[in-house]
Amino acid sequence: MGKFIIALYTGTGNTLYVAKQFKNAEIHFISEFLSGQYVLPDDTETLGIMFPVYNQSYPYPVALFVKQVLSKRDNSALQYIFAINTSSGHSLGANYMLEKLLMDSGVALSYSTSLKFPSADLKKHHKSLSEMKTLAEVNKRALRIEKTINDIENKEIKISKYIPFSYIKELISNRTNKPKKVTDLAVSDKCTACEICYKICPTDNITIDNGKATFKDACIKCYACYHRCPEKAIIYKKKTTGQYIGLVDTKELFRR
Repeated sequence: MGKFIIALYTGTGNTLYVAKQFKNAEIHFISEFLSGQYVLPDDTETLGIMFPVYNQSYPYPVALFVKQVLSKRDNSALQYIFAINTSSGHSLGANYMLEKLLMDSGVALSYSTSLKFPSADLKKHHKSLSEMKTLAEVNKRALRIEKTINDIENKEIKISKYIPFSYIKELISNRTNKPKKVTDLAVSDKCTACEICYKICPTDNITIDNGKATFKDACIKCYACYHRCPEKAIIYKKKTTGQYIGLVDTKELFRR
């Protein structure tokens, strides 16, 4: 039997929480594939691509994974590819756009779905959300998550629905989602150089210089650094108004 691999992009951990519900899957961050730290095995039979929705589309690292990893390997052993996105709002278009991207790279999506989760986007979410409230929200989707897992384990087929004007939306989203210089986050004097933000940043956009976290120019606004800072030293637009801790331990998000 071939391997079951999940290529995961996650910011604050919602998508990782779902990925962990698959008992037989081997989970790897997309950053591992892009850095060459992990190579997709030749005998991978089932591949999951899982991510949160950013600006109604897939995050930029997901596109890099498809273009730089999948499109450059022999995918003849792949029998089943699924996509799951987590989002607090409009999300179905993200899977349709991903399906098109995969087809351009010579592979086909077998199953796709979207799971609604609390938002960690600071443009939408400025209040803290306790673990209890977060679990209550997730428990509302427990049956949906269970059905999704059963569908995939049984290799059900579920193709994304056509989204009108998806080409235009994809162009806009991909431009918006590209890594950029940090403009809405700052580091206060509360920073203790604990390196948590450095270890969890999915684009390696944070360094520790002179005892303080410093941003580079490759932010994709996952806001994991803000939400996971134990000292609340990372400020959003000159204030810190609440963190979304999420459903996984901070150490599970460490990339380095």
